[in-house]
Amino acid sequence: MDKATYLKLLKGDELSLAEEHKLLQSLDPDSALQLCQLFATRARQGREELAKASEELSALRSPPLHPARVLCVYANDRVDVEAVGGRRVVGTAPELDAASLKIGDEVFLNAELALVLAKNEEIGRTGLIGTIAEVMDGTPVVRGVNDEELLANCEPEVVSTMKAGDRVLYTRGFPCVIEHLPVRTDSSFLLNEPPPISFDSIGGLGEVKGTIRGELDMHLRHADQVGAYQLKPMRGIILYGPPGNGKNMIAAAIGNHVLSLGIDARFLHVAPGALRSMWYGGSEARIRELFAAAKAAPGLVVIFFDEIDSYGARGSGIGQDIDGKVLAALLTELDGLESAPNLFCVGATNRLDLCDEALIREGRLGDRKYRIPRPGREATRQIFAKYLTETLPYASNGGAGYLMDAAVGYLHAPEGGAGLLATATLADGSQVEVQPRDVMSGALIASTIERAKHAAAHRHLEGGAGITLEDVLGSLDQALTSAARQISAPQVARQSLDFPRADEIVRMELAPERRMRRHRYLRAA
Repeated sequence: MDKATYLKLLKGDELSLAEEHKLLQSLDPDSALQLCQLFATRARQGREELAKASEELSALRSPPLHPARVLCVYANDRVDVEAVGGRRVVGTAPELDAASLKIGDEVFLNAELALVLAKNEEIGRTGLIGTIAEVMDGTPVVRGVNDEELLANCEPEVVSTMKAGDRVLYTRGFPCVIEHLPVRTDSSFLLNEPPPISFDSIGGLGEVKGTIRGELDMHLRHADQVGAYQLKPMRGIILYGPPGNGKNMIAAAIGNHVLSLGIDARFLHVAPGALRSMWYGGSEARIRELFAAAKAAPGLVVIFFDEIDSYGARGSGIGQDIDGKVLAALLTELDGLESAPNLFCVGATNRLDLCDEALIREGRLGDRKYRIPRPGREATRQIFAKYLTETLPYASNGGAGYLMDAAVGYLHAPEGGAGLLATATLADGSQVEVQPRDVMSGALIASTIERAKHAAAHRHLEGGAGITLEDVLGSLDQALTSAARQISAPQVARQSLDFPRADEIVRMELAPERRMRRHRYLRAA
């Protein structure tokens, strides 16, 4: 093999027939066979590259396809479509079965926008999600973006399965229902069993607990009496009063009391802000979702709306003013409680005066309103008894009863004891002393005992044993000091304190021994 031929083979250059013949004659049979295989491989690769290039060239030369939406299919194989440039009636390619096309299908038109070439089978159906407002003479009315209502085109067999409230997929340009969506079975609102809290486990509030329990028994156990006296079914109650005094516990106890009557019950706690959405119309959708999930649940559902004052009062200038459409959506659902016998709504608020009147009137959440007051002397002892149980280890100088007597006396002594917490100055210049009873709550007592138990447990590791009077009173004093600091701001005091004229507080001054120390970064100020 000469040098020139060898270099051509290395580079992959094509040899002439004379060069190939001369080369094959100069090689032994094995080498000639290998060379023939090399030539065959190169020829096959060349053909593949040529075919690929031809396909790419053909794709570049082929005209583009234009997507369109089917609006109607006529008997003569012509199709009414919405495409680029507007609506038009076009024909169908011979190989396409026009009868297989349905309203809402996406199809491809030729370059002249005059012929349906194929149906789009690759991409799933897309569009806007709305709800059916009503079906008018066989035509669905779709409620969609910004609550606009559209008369939409739809397949007759699909319309026959629709009812108000169903979800659909639709297009907005030329209103067209693409698909009837299935009923949504999942929900972001979890229906749980009521928390294990009974009326008997709540300290104090004897009159309120007895009244609520009696009302529940009347309406759930004695339906004959309700019917005989033509009593309106109780569908909602309001619990109001200062924070930390048992409103949440009473709501849970209602659910447990229903269970004790042999009625299947679920509990749905709607936390403040749980129904709010950053998207326009999202809050109303969440409200509808909540009630739909509750109505579909088996048994009775206790819906607990915590801090209903967070919904504000429309245009009042106080509280948290909200979009009237959001509140209207909630009021609409509450108006339907009479047709939903498995729902019982409980609302809780610290400030009844900040709630919209339409929300807390009778027939909605305000069938009954119960004030949950701060605990008095006897109620304070009952609450302490729930936490200072006989099973706890106590120091030898006294048991649970001794500690409770001392703590109640410390809080409710006419003079001395826990002493003055703060002085409130009212708008007219008069002053009111803030005593421990003005900030007392069940939550404060619970935190006091928890702190005392921690102190005793740590001391036990160092050789001491049992909860002492110093543990309880020291923890109680810390809790009161913390409560006094919380109300040191007038706006907080107006919301937390519930003595007469509390809403006129303009200045708060802590008692000298409870005054908060200034932060080291503020000492130079």
